[in-house]
Amino acid sequence: MKRTNPLDDEDKHEQLIQRWVELLRQTDLPTPEPGVAHVRKNGKLGTGFLGDDPVEQTLTLLEMADVSTIEPCVSDLDTAAEIAVAVRTHPETLRTAVRIHYGHDGTTESLPILPATGSSLVSYEQVADQFVAAFTTPAAGESMNRTELAETFACWYRNLTGELLGPTWTGRLLSTCGIEWDRNGAIDRTWAEGVSPE
Repeated sequence: MKRTNPLDDEDKHEQLIQRWVELLRQTDLPTPEPGVAHVRKNGKLGTGFLGDDPVEQTLTLLEMADVSTIEPCVSDLDTAAEIAVAVRTHPETLRTAVRIHYGHDGTTESLPILPATGSSLVSYEQVADQFVAAFTTPAAGESMNRTELAETFACWYRNLTGELLGPTWTGRLLSTCGIEWDRNGAIDRTWAEGVSPE
């Protein structure tokens, strides 16, 4: 069967464009104004106001059921940095994507939630260490499934950066964290209290 190029058929081309536009609507939230957070809940876009305590309100929005994305916007970099520190190790970031924005000289800037250094390998290793320290704990006689740990780390990283890490990278990064491994996974380690990856 011969396949046709959708760009050669105007109807197919229009349908392709409409699917792309719909996909963009589903994946990209508009940048909110300072003092507001955009929240995607059950596939629908909503707005939440950050009030007098934007850090606490962001955490409240993050803990709402069925929230898949939250994008708070605050008026200054210091408050945005406080939010980044608060959400970076919050268990809900295993399930919810977070992007932080702040007002700066009349424009809206985005703040990376995970810190970056000059070397990407060093930065990735620091992020893996932070994940292990925040979401796992030593426990004699316990073990963690290697695949579940790697998939949870990759999901958390994607939720906070928007970037994908492949299985090879996640395995390498987790192996640098001082965890003891056997062929099935991490030994003498379990999920931290209150952490339940899906």
